[in-house]
Formats: sequence, structure tokens, C-alpha cells
Amino acid sequence: MSFRTLMAIAAEYDLELDQMDAVNAFVNCPLEEEEVVFMRMPPGFQKPGSISQTPSKSWGSRKSLKNPV
Repeated sequence: MSFRTLMAIAAEYDLELDQMDAVNAFVNCPLEEEEVVFMRMPPGFQKPGSISQTPSKSWGSRKSLKNPV
């Protein structure tokens, strides 16, 4: 079902809609004790070419998809 169809149904039946945003769902997913994730920082955050360790699963990683918040 498309977004447009949902909006049409809501309008037809005078339904109230709520909007939620889950942008940080994968970023806030905790890691297992033995898991370590390293990532390259975007320009402007650290020295060019440096790598940082993250305390949580990164968005888009395969493991974050298996264990969301």
C-alpha cells in the first residue's frame, strides 16, 4: 500500500494521523560485549583518514538490521 493510498483512506474516513521519526533507531542499538565497530569519521570531525570506534551499531550495518532497538 502506498503512502498516497493511506492518505486518501485517512481523508475519506476523517481519520487522525500521527507522524513518527525513527532516524536514530540503528545508531542507538547497543553492541554485544565482544562486538567492536570502527568507522571513518565524516570530514570536519577529526583528522582526515582517521578511524573511530563507535559505542553502538552503525546505521546500515548488517548487524544493526538484525537487532534494532
